Amino acid sequence: MSDPHSRDGAGPPLPLQRFRASSEPRDGFAVIAVRGELDMYTALDLAPLLDEASGAEKRIVLDLSRCSFIDSTGIALVLNADRRLSDAGIESGMTLCGLQGQVRRVLEVAGVSANLRVSPSRDAALLRQQPR
Repeated sequence: MSDPHSRDGAGPPLPLQRFRASSEPRDGFAVIAVRGELDMYTALDLAPLLDEASGAEKRIVLDLSRCSFIDSTGIALVLNADRRLSDAGIESGMTLCGLQGQVRRVLEVAGVSANLRVSPSRDAALLRQQPR
């Protein structure tokens, strides 16, 4: 069985990090970065940032490049924020970026990455999120 913290199940494990979520405002959207494990215990720290951004009807770039683990609670949080944006008339309002390892695999298996915008990096996501 592969290490859940490894990048692709074969490479070196991602270092275990204390959970941290931060938000950086940009012109009309928010960049929210997640570090560490996003699970039922840490989702409460991310929820206010997603709520604030989606409540203000801002497009969201969710940077998961330093997120080493995600469970169903984290997935539900992401999907609910995207739904709130969609309900407010902001289609494709969330872009995920930096998916790797367990996070990438879980989001693919759950079908999340097929239903949300996904970019390889924060820079690519920022370019993609610009209003058309």
